[in-house]
Amino acid sequence: MIRGLKMDKPKVYFMDARSESPDTSLINKTVTVFEAAGFDKMINEGDVVAIKMHCGELGSSAYLRPAYVRAIADKIKSLGGRPFACDTTTQTYGTWGSRVTELDLVETAERNGFSSATLGCPFLSADGYVGTSDYRVDVPEGYLLKEAYIAQAIAAADKVIVLTHFKGHGMGVIGGALKNLGIGCQSKRGKFNVHMGRHPEYGIGDSTVFHPENFKGKEADPDWELLENCCPLGLFKVTDDDKLLWEREKCINCLGCGSWMNPRGIFEPNLA
Repeated sequence: MIRGLKMDKPKVYFMDARSESPDTSLINKTVTVFEAAGFDKMINEGDVVAIKMHCGELGSSAYLRPAYVRAIADKIKSLGGRPFACDTTTQTYGTWGSRVTELDLVETAERNGFSSATLGCPFLSADGYVGTSDYRVDVPEGYLLKEAYIAQAIAAADKVIVLTHFKGHGMGVIGGALKNLGIGCQSKRGKFNVHMGRHPEYGIGDSTVFHPENFKGKEADPDWELLENCCPLGLFKVTDDDKLLWEREKCINCLGCGSWMNPRGIFEPNLA
């Protein structure tokens, strides 16, 4: 029960990874689970169906193989639906951002094997070229978050099917189906909102304890220039005498500095 909303228990289907023939491969079993869950009865003639997936980062191999997406896309087309596969752009948390714009995302997806040729359907950036195409959805029953910003292509689809792989997360948690929906289906400002970037208690600029004394100096930290360049407003400055300054009162809580400051102990969560 969530604030008066009655929610049915979700049905979970398992499939055996063992295979005795090509007819019982994991790819074919994916379609079997699709049918067992009743998805084939959910799709009507002409329905536009979004297949939300995670295409992986450039240089990574931790993502679902394109063949699974293709199996679902082919099944949807056989039912008269019009499928498209999609992912969303990400925020710029570091120099490794290979899905920051639609150009980055599509190039990364193709490098990892996701294209219209392999998927049997188009691959789209669901929130547009720079991640600003979205629909606002009010969440009045939310405890902290009162709105969400859903990627436009996902919000406009008639049906959404989510394909998720289980993985660890750099912040010490698990990334799975809830994250693929709650974070992955939102635009850039939706992701910003979910991470509570500007929250007065939990936003990084307002809630962290600043430890400039943990900056070891330019010579000891060869990546010190990234500490200055990670802020879009240029609020960090390393002085000639190796002191790290931060114009905290101007911080917009974009979270872009966290991946550089946290490992160095410069930022510490205020848990008081």
